[in-house]
Amino acid sequence: MTNFARVSLSPLILCLGLSACGGGSSSGGGQTQPTITSVSVSCSPSSIQANHTSKCTSTVSGTGNFSSAVTWSVDSGNIDQSGNYTAPASATTATVKATSGQDSTKSGTASIAVTPATVTWSGGPNPNIPVTGQCFSGDFNGDKKTDLACYTGSNGVWSIALSTGSGWQSEFWNGGPEPALPVTDQCFAADFNGDGKTDLACYTGNSGSWNVALSTGSGWQSEFWNGGPLLVDEWNVVPVWGQCFAADFNGDGKTDLACSDGVDGVWSVSLSTGTGWNTAPWSGGPVVPLPMTQQCLSGDLNGDGKTDLVCWTGESGAWGIAISTGSGWQGAIWSGGPTPVDEWYVVPVPGQCFTGDFNGDGLTDVACYSGSGGNWNVALSSGIGW
Repeated sequence: MTNFARVSLSPLILCLGLSACGGGSSSGGGQTQPTITSVSVSCSPSSIQANHTSKCTSTVSGTGNFSSAVTWSVDSGNIDQSGNYTAPASATTATVKATSGQDSTKSGTASIAVTPATVTWSGGPNPNIPVTGQCFSGDFNGDKKTDLACYTGSNGVWSIALSTGSGWQSEFWNGGPEPALPVTDQCFAADFNGDGKTDLACYTGNSGSWNVALSTGSGWQSEFWNGGPLLVDEWNVVPVWGQCFAADFNGDGKTDLACSDGVDGVWSVSLSTGTGWNTAPWSGGPVVPLPMTQQCLSGDLNGDGKTDLVCWTGESGAWGIAISTGSGWQGAIWSGGPTPVDEWYVVPVPGQCFTGDFNGDGLTDVACYSGSGGNWNVALSSGIGW
């Protein structure tokens, strides 16, 4: 009989190569324990009207055989567990959140801008279309809300719709200007006496005479201001907005008029005194054919509080600049600006370009659409160039 010694094998030796022993950091087949590393969220569209919907999707990243399931939640409005968001009835910014179903410490968010829904305000003016043939917009009662003023076509009666913020307060104001239609051929709407209320100034057709209707907030104080800008003989063919800009050219808070003769760069500038015109010729301005609004825009290019003029010369990137000194023009050519597309004479400059302070530095810039692809050529003003 053969004697065998009793051998005691340690658990470590017995478990060598056996994945079931030792627990460790590996699971069956040597795979890594599943983990969630991040959750991201996107919603399209990201800006919707009240009560409208947006579709939200989540992207879950992780390691191993992780789960991509999420739980949806939102702080304003409603969202179902498929990511379908419904906006509330009022404007807000909603934050949509997707939380990992596997790891609740991992989540992602996205914002949805909810804008007011389009509403119908009844009881307003009843003009013919196009409404610009009869109506002007402006703050006619000085309450910081934009109102409408539409000429009825009869005896100086204007239909006024004062905005309450949620509807119209409709009135008739008598004793206003009596222009021919379309009203934009003869009139400008602006604050001509600097009291915060929008007024009307309509050219009468008589040399330098304008019918100015100052708003009292509840009616017109109609006056004739003589000695205004001198318009060329073709004023009835090329209407006033084709020759003139209404803006604050001397920075005193009252709207003035600057009108070009389209020939020699001399502009007839009428500075408003609040009760009449102080008119003088300003030389050295842009030389552009009429209607000059096909080539020119206005704005405060150097940030001194006075309105300047910027006119495309027709040459690549070159713009004629007229900086207002308050009593005349300081002319210059700024190169390197936007170049409107070839059809500039068919689609005029205001049909392609906007002036505005696009970078928030207090200087007026120019942005022109390239005509395709959503690309805009933006010229930021430095005050002395683009």
